[in-house]
Amino acid sequence: MDNQPGFFENFDAENNLDNTVNPFFADWMDASGEESIPDWADLPDIDLYMDQVIKYMQNQLSRSNIADSEKNITSSMINNYTKEGILDRPERRRYNKKHLASLMMICLLKQVLPMGSVKQLFDYFDKSDSDFARVYSAFCQEQQTAFVDTARYAGEKLAENFTDVEKCMVAIELALKANAMRIASQRIIESIDGKNKK
Repeated sequence: MDNQPGFFENFDAENNLDNTVNPFFADWMDASGEESIPDWADLPDIDLYMDQVIKYMQNQLSRSNIADSEKNITSSMINNYTKEGILDRPERRRYNKKHLASLMMICLLKQVLPMGSVKQLFDYFDKSDSDFARVYSAFCQEQQTAFVDTARYAGEKLAENFTDVEKCMVAIELALKANAMRIASQRIIESIDGKNKK
């Protein structure tokens, strides 16, 4: 896959954010770093068998920001991702670093997007080692940035003396924004035809 300056030049791996937020969200934001998915460099360098993959993924997901209902991963789920063409087939029944990174991305994206849209994203990016490592690293950074930005935005909207009704309105606003972003994301994915890949 050729370099994609539009994507990677806009990605700032050293993005320093002002962490001043409403105390209501401070603990959540502080924990987001510890609860985020592992960086590419922190993924195992050795290949794993299915049972080892499940144990590793469940351990990582158990302490992540992923919804509790999505933290369980099974061999059937992994096999289905492979059959659907989202996840590469294992090599001699063993899963490498790319497989683990892909699974991390799938577990987060499927909370928001239908699996068909997730597959379109994976179909677009060639999964060679070096380029997919860059995609995954950018993905991890964007996840962390999204949590910090959301905590800051919500904290600015939420006054300490808000009534429960006012808190409900802020919660509704955030939910509507999340839904609008999901729709926008799907529309963008649907517009990708792969013709301008290079």
